Amino acid sequence: MTRLETLHQKICDSGIILDDFSLPFSVSISHMDGAGDCYIALDRTQIANSAEEEVHLLHEMGHCETSSFYCRHTAHDHRWRLEGRANRWAIRNRLPISELRRAIRACRPRNDYELAEHLGLTKEFVRMAVSYYAGVGFNFEMMAE
Repeated sequence: MTRLETLHQKICDSGIILDDFSLPFSVSISHMDGAGDCYIALDRTQIANSAEEEVHLLHEMGHCETSSFYCRHTAHDHRWRLEGRANRWAIRNRLPISELRRAIRACRPRNDYELAEHLGLTKEFVRMAVSYYAGVGFNFEMMAE
């Protein structure tokens, strides 16, 4: 089973409804209804590859798993906090520091593109993960040893 298939199964097992949907202003969105049921809508026509799909689904699942939802009236700074919470969930669940460490040692990447390709993720997600782990005090120089 591929990582994307595993993620689809994890979404289903979590009780989150995943649906293909035409989204003119976004690639993906998540929503929780009044009963507490979560939904993810994904516009596959805007997705180029499985890495992009996985990253979008991880982020939206992060919203569902952390109840980090907002509406158009939510203050900008509060939106950023909720987006950050969803991103941190996605990073910790898809790319824990131990896996990032193994990947760097295994492929000895010259840049973030090579690391992203090795991990099957987007370069933006890898950059975000590295930034997150650097912010929590992880020392990347130690990996060269």
